[in-house]
Parts: sequence; structure tokens; C-alpha cells
Amino acid sequence: MRKLFFVNFQNTPLFFLLCFVQRLGNLLCDALPIFFSYLAVSFAFGISCCQNGHPFWSPVLMSMTHVSGTGQFAVVNLLEKGGTYFAVVLAVFVFNLRYVLMALAVAQRLPASVGVGARLLIAMGDTDEIVGVAVKQTRPLTFAYYMGLTACSWVGWVGGTMLGAWDRTSGLMSTALQRSMGLALYAMFLAIILPEARRSRPAFFCVAVAALAGVGLRLLPTGLDVGWTTLIAGVASAVVAAVLFPKRPEVRDA
Repeated sequence: MRKLFFVNFQNTPLFFLLCFVQRLGNLLCDALPIFFSYLAVSFAFGISCCQNGHPFWSPVLMSMTHVSGTGQFAVVNLLEKGGTYFAVVLAVFVFNLRYVLMALAVAQRLPASVGVGARLLIAMGDTDEIVGVAVKQTRPLTFAYYMGLTACSWVGWVGGTMLGAWDRTSGLMSTALQRSMGLALYAMFLAIILPEARRSRPAFFCVAVAALAGVGLRLLPTGLDVGWTTLIAGVASAVVAAVLFPKRPEVRDA
């Protein structure tokens, strides 16, 4: 009798509503930390951009079309120092090369039912924090979940930029508080990778090798910028982990 009731309940609108609420709650638990950290960091970007003489709409438009903290700050700094547009494009390209590796990592977690168009759309929303949250999910990674993460993060990034640009023109927030807003992203990224590194030996090895390689490349007189340093450190950690902790292919029953 109970089994029959449960089977009938599964086909009711209330059951689908409860499932939707549960999935929405899981999404918000993962997305809200990214939202608030992006809100703080993009706030600092909006202030920095308007400090260099850009109008209010300039940082907002950049954040709407280019969600990349490192790349956006690089654009502002290069333009401030009189860099050419070619130098700006080249710098942003180098800084964002790491997203190629991130897209490959996400692609391996997506089911085969996700088409090419959907995968391209997912790749457009790749950021360090979104990928970090997505790849450690124990639940199957779906297109709706990933786009939910992307949409929530995008709203935080654009909203923070608008608030920062507006605050720069109004001068409501102190300079010390403005500078401290940029630390939120680093704290959030540590909160993503450290629990996984404590649970998983391969993850710990990847984090350790990437950190050591990144620090070493920055300390040595290599002449590499942050973009190339991040890319090389990421590839090095992935290669070492693949050699020391190879993933065995899953054997499926016929």
C-alpha cells in the first residue's frame, strides 16, 4: 500500500515541485559563496577602472562581456600605462589560456547527452571558482546546474562592478575598505580547494605541485607573467598527478 502511494505521489505536481525546490537549494548553496566573493572583487574592479578616468558604463560593459578578473585588471593597468590595443589583446589571451584546461576538465564530467552547442555555452562561463565547485560535485553534472552557477556568478560580478563604479563617483566607502574587498576571491578559492585536498591524496598532490611550481616560476628570473605562470603550473601539476595517480578505465558489464 505504501509502495503504491509512493508511486502515485511521484506523478503529482507536488512531487515535481519538491524536487525543483531541493535542486534549487543545492544550487544556491554552491552558487551564493561565488556570488558574494565576485561581488566584492568586482566592486574593487569598478573602483579601479573609474579611478583611471573611465566612464561609469565602461567597467560595467566589460564585466558583462568578459568575466575574468585577472584579464580585466590587466586591461585597466595596460591602458593606464599607455599600452597598445594589440598588447591588451595579447595579455588577455595569455591570462585566459588556463580556461582551455578548465574546459577540458569540465567536459570530462558532462554526460554524453550534452550537445556541442551546450558545451560551448558552458565553456563561455568557465571561471576558476565555477570550475572548482563543479568538478568536485558527487552528483552528476548537468547543463542546468552549470548554467545556474554561471548565471548567479555573472549577476554578482556585474552587480559588484556597477556598485564599485557608482561608489567611486560618490565616494561613500573608505579607501582601506575598498582595497580589502579584493581579498574575498582568494579566501573563497582556498575554501574550495583545501577541503578537497584534505580528502583526496591526488588532489593534495595537484595543489602542492601547482603551488610550488607557481611560486618557483615567480621567484626565478624567468620573465613570465602571471598568465603563463598559471598555465605552466597547472599543466605541470596535471602531468605529475596523471603519472603518479593514473585513473583506471571503468569496466562496464555487458
